[in-house]
Amino acid sequence: MAEVKVLFVGPKEAGKTALANFLSDAVQNADNPALAPTRPTVGCRVLEFDRQVKRGNQNVKASVEIWDISGDRAYEGGWAAARHNAIGAVFVYDGDKPGDDKDLDQW
Repeated sequence: MAEVKVLFVGPKEAGKTALANFLSDAVQNADNPALAPTRPTVGCRVLEFDRQVKRGNQNVKASVEIWDISGDRAYEGGWAAARHNAIGAVFVYDGDKPGDDKDLDQW
């Protein structure tokens, strides 16, 4: 089984949790999981799920971890540790909030 760890990072209230919920089907009984109410992430939240993915000509089962990392600088000390064994990161920001795009530089 393939193991995949992806970090969702970016400024506070940028939509990381909504996106993580949508991709992992974490919110049940919602017409649109991406629009379900969320609370600010405290430190980090890990969502784990399995998916069938195509690798070359084969379908393989992948164990996926989405690490929803708080954008609150109070938790900045844990950001480096979260990167361990990650294969990628998704940078999320709100284009309607002034300065959010510049805030990505800290990541």
